[in-house]
Amino acid sequence: MLISCDCSTTAFDNRCRVSVLTIRRARKPHECIECGEAILVGKQYEEATGIDSEGSPYRFYTCIGCANMRKHYCPNGWIWGGLREALMGCESVGFDYTTPPSELEVEEC
Repeated sequence: MLISCDCSTTAFDNRCRVSVLTIRRARKPHECIECGEAILVGKQYEEATGIDSEGSPYRFYTCIGCANMRKHYCPNGWIWGGLREALMGCESVGFDYTTPPSELEVEEC
């Protein structure tokens, strides 16, 4: 079964002037911009660095799980830190992907 829900944004055209995505291994703890979970020392993560449309530098850290979700569901762009909300409103996903399955309410058949 193929699930598709594009959480890409076209609400505004606020593109970055420069943006570089790099997969790194943590030498110190970071916090994921998407789910807020800790990226522990030794774990891989995605680092985004660049210059925004107003000329200000930025640096964001994303855990591999969230980076994969974003890659699959947001092929045309996204708003940093907005993945959870976008996927909760998505018809195909429709739940908080950061909640462990044991904590989700399950409907009985």
